[in-house]
Amino acid sequence: MSTASSCQLLAAWKVIGERCGSQNQRYFECKSKDGNAAACVADAKEVISCTDKVIADLVSRCGKQFAAYEKCLDFNGHNFEKCRSQQAAFEKCAGVKSD
Repeated sequence: MSTASSCQLLAAWKVIGERCGSQNQRYFECKSKDGNAAACVADAKEVISCTDKVIADLVSRCGKQFAAYEKCLDFNGHNFEKCRSQQAAFEKCAGVKSD
């Protein structure tokens, strides 16, 4: 089970979306086809596993920048606008593609 904090997930959302998009898509397709949550457990586990791998990779490669961005989001009530400099440093390290 994932141990990522809400701030880590917010900070990493672009990378998670990029690297775990297919897993998320399969999960949402399953949920839309079957109202029984148990039917989608395998897909949910794939999403969690992928997300955990992304977080671990980001901590390993960009630990200082990731931690600074995460802490800024936490301190500022998840307000991205107050954390743009930390976001830019983190995303540069992580290789996030510009919008």
